[in-house]
Amino acid sequence: MSSTKLPAFTIQYYEHEKKIDFPVELFKTPLKVDGFFSPFVDNQFCLGYLENFRRKADTLNYLLNLGHGIEFTKTDNDIYLIKNLSNLNIYILMKNSEEQYSVEPDICKPVFNLKPLFQHKFLPKKVGKMYDECSVRISFGKPFEKSNEFEIGFISPCWIEMTLTRIVNFNLEN
Repeated sequence: MSSTKLPAFTIQYYEHEKKIDFPVELFKTPLKVDGFFSPFVDNQFCLGYLENFRRKADTLNYLLNLGHGIEFTKTDNDIYLIKNLSNLNIYILMKNSEEQYSVEPDICKPVFNLKPLFQHKFLPKKVGKMYDECSVRISFGKPFEKSNEFEIGFISPCWIEMTLTRIVNFNLEN
C-alpha cells in the first residue's frame, strides 16, 4: 500500500476547445472552483489565476462574473453535491452523456453517487468507461454546444472537466 496521498479530484480547465495550463489535482472536500486569483491550495482552484494571452472576450466576461464559483461537498451517504455560488447559471454534462442540465445560483444538486462506483468492478479493458462514469463537465454561464470539429465533442467559452481520481484508483487497485 502506497503512503502517497492520492488526489480526490483532477480538474482540467478549458476555454472553448483549448486546454489552459495543466490539470490540477485537489485533495479534499469541500472543494471550490472560482474566478478569483489565489494560488492553488489543496481544496480550491482559482480560474482567474490562469493566464491565456489568446483569451476571447466572451470567456473573459464569464470569468469576471464567475465570482465564488462552485463548491463540491460529499455527504455521509457517499453522494457528491454541487452548489452554485456564482451569479451565473452553470451547466452540467456527464462525460458519458449528451444531456446537460442547468444549476441556477444558490442551488445545490447531486452530481455523483459513489456507492454504485465502489461496488462495481471494472475490468482493465473498461478503464475508459470508469473514467467516463467518474467525470463531469461543468460550463460557467453558457450551455455546452455540440461540436463535431473537436475531439471532445462539446465546447463552451469557459468550462472544466473534473474526474473523481481517488475512485478510479480505488477500483483499479482492488
